[in-house]
Amino acid sequence: MARPDGSCEFAGRADDQVKINGYRIEIAEVESALRTAPGIGDLVVVPTTSRIGERMLVAFYTAPEGAADGLHERLAAHARTALPAFMVPGRFVGVPLLPLSPSGKTDKRALAEQLR
Repeated sequence: MARPDGSCEFAGRADDQVKINGYRIEIAEVESALRTAPGIGDLVVVPTTSRIGERMLVAFYTAPEGAADGLHERLAAHARTALPAFMVPGRFVGVPLLPLSPSGKTDKRALAEQLR
């Protein structure tokens, strides 16, 4: 963003691309591949920092009523076949509902806070 004095101010990335373990990963691409797994209601992928300080992806998902049995394992297996290894989330977390921000978008910060 340009300032009146001609200097530029960096406002961050406009997309959801993150760098993890030296790879640039497009979050929407991971979400798109995981949403094709059978039994998934809704899904969002959030970049977080693990307990040992490493950057990783976490997939939060919902399941339709009665479809949650074994979904975690099926989703992880689907991820390993549909995505390159560096794009597979390190964790898969089932939640009853994805939290929403006041603007109606998925509250990724609230999801990341659940892991702490």
